[in-house]
Amino acid sequence: MTVIASQGAKLVGSESEARVLAASLNRPDRARPVVVVSTAAGQAAPYVDVDELAEALADLAEIYIVPTGDVSWAFSVAMPAQTQVYGGASRVYPTDTSWVTRPSASPLRFAFGIHDRVRVTELLIADAMGMALAAGLFKAPSAGRLVTAGGAVLGTAGGAVLGTAGGRALVDTDRGMASVWPELTVPGVAAERMFVKGMTVTGDLDSESHRLDVRGSMRTIASLAQAYSAGQTVLGRVARVDKGGCHLELVPELRVFADRDVVVADQKVALTELLTLGEVVKAKVVTVGATTGKGWVLDLIDVDPDAEPYAPALFAGGPPWLALAEAVAPPVEVEPPANAVVTEELPAPVAPGGGNAEELASQLAAMRQERDGYLHELASARTRLERLEGERTRLRAQAREASNLADRKAREADGLAAQLAVSANDGHLFADPVDQLEFEVRLAWARRTTADEKSSLPLAAYELADGFIASLDEVDGISRQKVVDVVVDVLTGRVHELGSRDSHQLRESDGPNAAYVKGADGSTCWRVALQRNTPQARRLHYWQRPDGSVELSAVRKHDDMRP
Repeated sequence: MTVIASQGAKLVGSESEARVLAASLNRPDRARPVVVVSTAAGQAAPYVDVDELAEALADLAEIYIVPTGDVSWAFSVAMPAQTQVYGGASRVYPTDTSWVTRPSASPLRFAFGIHDRVRVTELLIADAMGMALAAGLFKAPSAGRLVTAGGAVLGTAGGAVLGTAGGRALVDTDRGMASVWPELTVPGVAAERMFVKGMTVTGDLDSESHRLDVRGSMRTIASLAQAYSAGQTVLGRVARVDKGGCHLELVPELRVFADRDVVVADQKVALTELLTLGEVVKAKVVTVGATTGKGWVLDLIDVDPDAEPYAPALFAGGPPWLALAEAVAPPVEVEPPANAVVTEELPAPVAPGGGNAEELASQLAAMRQERDGYLHELASARTRLERLEGERTRLRAQAREASNLADRKAREADGLAAQLAVSANDGHLFADPVDQLEFEVRLAWARRTTADEKSSLPLAAYELADGFIASLDEVDGISRQKVVDVVVDVLTGRVHELGSRDSHQLRESDGPNAAYVKGADGSTCWRVALQRNTPQARRLHYWQRPDGSVELSAVRKHDDMRP
């Protein structure tokens, strides 16, 4: 079968040309990535949209079409193992030769049929764009101008992002509509994770392709790293997993190593069974390190499950570049063509010269139906595989989180037991009850305010009224520690910010216009809830003096209105 050539792509028409192509790919001095597209068996053209490849990649990559058969066989023989293409598969080969020993550097993209046309074409464009960027085919922006590999000078343009579509960000610039290609911005990061409707971007515009290069306005790694602090819960993307630990990307190009001891509590299970490359996970920052990734300490076990994880925006006004995966509905399986038929046996072969035209046409139609049926089976199998891969990633995450949660709970229980052992004797450390209460108040204040808050929330000077200790000892139905905590809220002034405390001045009677209770020195008497929605709920009464100091008056029941 004659393979149809495409404008912008070179057809490899013979076995000798295939060997020449293989030899050129193995040279380390190539200037541009090379896209090699193969045809499926019996097809005159690739399922991939080669014209779209040529238009999108222009002077960024070379494109070759290899027919499946003798030509693809010759090409495969001349190529290193696991780097060939044939039968409808395609690859992009980077300019260096890292793919020779690491085939994953040139990922295989397979099209099972015409229904894969858009998906595989977009993958190949993304691969080629990323490799062109890595090869330096786009020089860094300089003085608002950029030069492509073809020598075109680009002008500066800016405008508002209208949204994302087809994997691109659409921008209404002062020079017309333009698109931002994520592959030329930060390879491996989707447009939706860099751009959002309404944000403003500025970059270098290629008036021919209408591509807008916004790399020059992206935040630097140093500025992104400054937003991290010890104790913070953050998101990271799994970039590498091995027996000893994993590498997490906090921001693009900032990879931090986490030892397996702080990744998962269950040390019996291999990390490769609990983490997936590209997965986004939560971690706690223990120590902030350098922008090279050195000196960082992360903990994936001791993470607050309720904390909102942080990930920076790569551009001003943009969305966080990472987000936890959301549960999605399983993909819908492809329906078979109405005339697709899958049989257990192939049609019997026709002897040379045997059968008439009608019989041959009938057998050909049957074989086409069978082919369509098998193509549907392939598409359905791929859909099931994608669903299973997603399910496996979800189950891995659940297993890891379950192990880490169990470890956190065990350590919390140990800590509470130790704290209880220490606290059990806190109420009997002083013979004088006034000294004991002062100790408990200061201890509660120390525990309930952070180091940064202590200067802005100091304890006010206070005294105990005659009978306060007795009222504290006599009242029942509420713990002493609860009273002490409320006293701390009063002395720091925070009590008025807490709606649950229902703080208000005491009046001389029940009337709404009754005067407030005041002392001879101008002090005002306040009433604070210790309990809510409880019969005879307890209240704390205290005097607020004009000089800011406090006198703790008594612990009363709800209906006891004595100051």
